[in-house]
Amino acid sequence: MCKVLKFGFYLTDTLDWECAEEGTLIWTLHMGIFDGLPVPSDKTYLREELARIDESWVAARFDSLPHVVHILTSKDRETDILLLREQSDVVEEVVDEVVHAYHGGFNKAIQNYSQILRLFSESTDKIGDLKHDLAEAKRSLGTRNKQLHQLWYRSAVLEKLSYRLIGRHDIERLMRLDTGSACLPSQLGHSVSHSEAVGSEVELCELFLNLPSIKQDNLIRDDNKLILLASLSDSLEYVADSIERLGQAVPRAASQAEGNSRNQATSPRNLASCADEYRKLATDCLKVLRVEMQLETVFHLQEMTNREYLEDEDAEEPDDFVISLTSQITRRDEGMAPFISGEKRNYVFGGICGIAASASIKALADMRSINLFGVQQICRNTIALEQAMAAIPYVDGDSVQQNLDRVRTYYELLNMPFEALLAFIAEHDQMFTPTESAVLEKISYRLIGRHDIERLMRLDTGSACLPSQLGHSVSHSEAVGSEVELCELFLNLPSIKQDNLIRDDNRLILLASLSDSLEYVADSIERLGQAVPRAASQAEANSRNQATSPRNLASFADEYRKLATDCLKVLRVEMQLETVFHLQEMTNREYLEDEDAEEPDDFVISLTSQITRRDEGMAPFISGEKRNYVFGGICGIAASASIKALADMRSINLFGVQQICRNTIALEQAMAAIPYVDGDSVQQNLDRVRTYYELLNMPFEALLAFIAEHDQMFTPTESVSSNFDSL
Repeated sequence: MCKVLKFGFYLTDTLDWECAEEGTLIWTLHMGIFDGLPVPSDKTYLREELARIDESWVAARFDSLPHVVHILTSKDRETDILLLREQSDVVEEVVDEVVHAYHGGFNKAIQNYSQILRLFSESTDKIGDLKHDLAEAKRSLGTRNKQLHQLWYRSAVLEKLSYRLIGRHDIERLMRLDTGSACLPSQLGHSVSHSEAVGSEVELCELFLNLPSIKQDNLIRDDNKLILLASLSDSLEYVADSIERLGQAVPRAASQAEGNSRNQATSPRNLASCADEYRKLATDCLKVLRVEMQLETVFHLQEMTNREYLEDEDAEEPDDFVISLTSQITRRDEGMAPFISGEKRNYVFGGICGIAASASIKALADMRSINLFGVQQICRNTIALEQAMAAIPYVDGDSVQQNLDRVRTYYELLNMPFEALLAFIAEHDQMFTPTESAVLEKISYRLIGRHDIERLMRLDTGSACLPSQLGHSVSHSEAVGSEVELCELFLNLPSIKQDNLIRDDNRLILLASLSDSLEYVADSIERLGQAVPRAASQAEANSRNQATSPRNLASFADEYRKLATDCLKVLRVEMQLETVFHLQEMTNREYLEDEDAEEPDDFVISLTSQITRRDEGMAPFISGEKRNYVFGGICGIAASASIKALADMRSINLFGVQQICRNTIALEQAMAAIPYVDGDSVQQNLDRVRTYYELLNMPFEALLAFIAEHDQMFTPTESVSSNFDSL
C-alpha cells in the first residue's frame, strides 16, 4: 500500500527504497513509530539502528526514572551509556537528514502561507471598503438623503445666494413664521400669530439688508429657470399627493408587505415618508422663489444710494431701476401663473413690499442729498411698485399699502420741523424700527437744513474759512450774538440720545475727506472754466455743449463748494451736540465731594478723548483753519451747557465746585492740542464756567455787586437760573 506524503515522498509497507522518477525520493519502512522519516539509501544502517530503539523512548507520557535506575543498577554501566550515546547520535543524524530533506519545502510552504495570508488580509480590507462604499451608495441614492437633495438644489439654482440663505437655520425659522407660509405643501395647517409674523418680517429684512452689496451674479436672472422651479414645485406636490393616495388606497396589502423586506418601500410608513420628502422639496422650491424676489428687490433699490434726489420738478415717472423691478415682477408672475395657485403666488411675491419698504428707508442714511421734489420722486416709486403688486391675484393689498405708506410717511417727515418730527415718532413709535427712527433723528443733518440755524451759522467768525463763504466778513457783535442764540437753540432741544448722533468716528472722518475732495473738484472745474474762455463761450451757443459753458461750469463749482461746506457744518454741529450729550450727565449726579478733585468726571474724559481722536483722524484732510471751525464751537456750547446744568443739579458743595473746575481744565487742555484753535476764545468761555461756579461761595451782597459790575459776562437767563439767593 502506498501513501502520498505532503513533501513529495511515497510511503509503502516495504523496507525498500525505490525511485519513482528522477528527483523524487521514495522511502519504504515498516509502519511504526518512525514511519515516514526520509533516510537516504546510502545510510541504510540508520534504519536498522532506529529499529533497535525501544518504543518507550517515544511514549506520549515518557518516564525517565526506569532508564536511570537501569543505568545505575547495571553491571556494565559504561557499555549501557555508550549504547545510549550511539542511539542519540543515530537520532541526531536522522534529524539532520529530515531537516536537510524538508527545509526547502518548509521554507516554500512558509512563504506561500505568508503570501496567502497577505492576500487574504488585503482581500478582507477591500471587501470591507467595498461594503462601506456600497452602504454609502445605498444611503446616497436613497429617497430620504439630504445630500442628494442638496446636489439637486445646486443644479437647480446654480449655487445662488437664495439657495444658501434658505439653508440657514435662523432664516428657515423666520420664514416659517410668515403668515403666507401656511399655504406651503409641507406646512399645511401651520398657524402663526400676527405679532410673530410682524417680528419675523422685520428681522428677516434686517438680515437681508445687512448682507454685502448684492450683485447680478448672486441672483438667478434667467426668468425661465425661476418659472421652471415653480413648475417643479407643482410637479413634486402632485407626486407627493399621488404617493399619499397610494398609501391610503391599499392599506391591507401595504400592511402585509411591511413585514416583507423586499416590499418595505411600499409600507404605509415609507410611503408617508416619501410623500413628506417630496412636499419638502416642493416647499423649498417656493422658498427659493420668494427669497429670490426679495433679493432682486434689494438689488434694484440699492441704486437709491448711487444718485442724488435733487429734482427740479414734480416726478412724472418712477426711477429706471424701479421700472426694471416692476417689469420683472409682472413678467415672472405671468410665467409662474400656470403652475402655482394664487395663494402660492402671494407667498412668492408677498415679501417684496416689506423688503422694499425697509430698503427704501435704510437708503436715506447713505443717500447723497435730497430735496422736496426728491421726496416726491421716491413717493412716485412706491406708487409704481404698489400698482405692479395689485395686478397679482391673492396678494394682500392691505399689507402692500401699509408697507409702502411707511416709506411715503418716512420721507415726508423730512419736511417737518424737528420738534414736530420727534413728537410724531413718539406718537407712532410702532411705525418705524429703532434704527429707522434713529436715521430721521440724526440731529446734525436736520439742523443745518433749518433756515434759522443756517443764518446763525453764517454769522460765526470761523465760517469765513468755508469754501462757499470765502471773503464773507462778520462783525464781532454779530458773531457773539449768533453764538449765544445758537447755544440756546441747541440746549433747548429734547434730551439728546446716542441714536441722535453719528457715533462712528470713521463716518465723520469720511465727511472731512469728502469735503476736501469736493472742494478740490470745485477748484478744478473753476480752473477749467478760466482756462478756455473763448472755446467755452462759443460752446455756450451750442445746445450740445451747454454743460461746458462758463456759466454752467461756475454753477457746478458753486454746487460742489456748497456740498463741501455742508460737510464741515455737519461736523461742527455734530461736535457741539456731542458736547451737549456728554455734559447733560452733570444733572444726573450730585456734586457733594469729600476732597479736592484729582481727575475730571468720566463723561468729560470720554468727551476729551473723542475730541482728540477725531481731530487726529481729520487732520490729513482739512486744514488747520477748518479744524478750528469744526472744533471751535465746542467750548462755547460746553460753557453754556455747564452753566445751564446748575439749575437742574441735585446738590453741590465746595469740593463739587472744584470738580467742575477740574472738568473745564481737562477740556481746555484737549482743545489746546488742536492747531489754529483760538486759545483766547477757549479760555474766555471756560473761565465763564469757573467764575460762575466759584460765585456760589461768595456772600450774596458781593455776588450782586459782581454781577452788576460784569453784566456782560453772563446772559440774563444764566443770571436768573443761578438762583444764588437760595444758597
